[in-house]
Amino acid sequence: MPLVPPPIQIPATPRFMPYDLLEAAGRLEQRVREGRIATLQPIPTFFPDLDRALGGGFRGEDLVLIGAKQNIGKTTLALQMARNQAKHLDDVLVLYISYDHSVESTWLRLFCLESVADPVHAGTGRVDRSEVEAAFLEAVRVQKGTIDRSIDMRVVLKALPGAMDAWQQLSKYHRRLWLIQGDGLETHDGAIEEYVRMAELEGAGRIVLYVDYAQRVPLRPLIGMPNVSTEERIDLIIRGLKNIANDHGIPVVAVAAADAEALRGQRVHVENLWGPATVAYEPDTCLILNPDTRDDPDGERWVRIAMEKNRSGPSEIEWRHRRMGKYFCICQAGEAVVADESYQVDRLAFGRSGVPARPES
Repeated sequence: MPLVPPPIQIPATPRFMPYDLLEAAGRLEQRVREGRIATLQPIPTFFPDLDRALGGGFRGEDLVLIGAKQNIGKTTLALQMARNQAKHLDDVLVLYISYDHSVESTWLRLFCLESVADPVHAGTGRVDRSEVEAAFLEAVRVQKGTIDRSIDMRVVLKALPGAMDAWQQLSKYHRRLWLIQGDGLETHDGAIEEYVRMAELEGAGRIVLYVDYAQRVPLRPLIGMPNVSTEERIDLIIRGLKNIANDHGIPVVAVAAADAEALRGQRVHVENLWGPATVAYEPDTCLILNPDTRDDPDGERWVRIAMEKNRSGPSEIEWRHRRMGKYFCICQAGEAVVADESYQVDRLAFGRSGVPARPES
């Protein structure tokens, strides 16, 4: 290990010490022996086009942002990815922290999603949120006046023909997806990291952390920094989430809101996300959602998912996906958007920053 000159003050911890190349290789070998392989084994999202572009999925130590205006589907996409990973990967434990929705509300979204066995073809088992809520109220009415006041899920499901499969699907991965309600005052990055440590104590082979959404995360109390601006707070939060990804070797996926100027415009790009330049530069991957011009006769909308930043592969690529809003579902099979129709054309023409790009020499 290289010697550190005495005048340089570097914390004497493994995280901050310098390593020569042989020592670095040894640390990697030790990590593999201990089973900490998240950085070597991508965790797929089960959205085929995204996974191919990402080289297999999300990697440990990566910070991923999912950005859009409100009501476009960024929470739907994040929660569906979290569900996919918990459902299909036995060695993965997923933490989903929501600052906008209660645990109960998030569970209702998952139940509706699981009722959509095939997003392309109509089926009898689909249920929307209002139907699930009505079924629970009916179960309360049935149980009223009895000694046992607990809700019997059989009564709930009886009122939802065909929904038994959704319950069975949720049961398959109920221990691999943790739902956490974030508090806008208390659930700071230090508290988030404690949830990650709890997951590590569970002995999960791999962990994925979702934060919905990044700009709602509060700062932990900082001595000597009483007047932190909103821009500074978001900068510190984004850096804190990236540190959690690095320190624990896990993918951190954060939903990100657009800024006020972007909300007045028609489309959002990574440069329009709320916060300082850190929001665009710190993440390893940025997925941006915008509404598509296509609408289905039944009223369902289509959404475009763009890979606007990707340190593991290609970027500035875009796909169309059918969005089934009432079931909190996005069809995972997308359609590639040809270059001439891509929303990336205008973005690239202005150098991704509002400044016209220089012509190729």
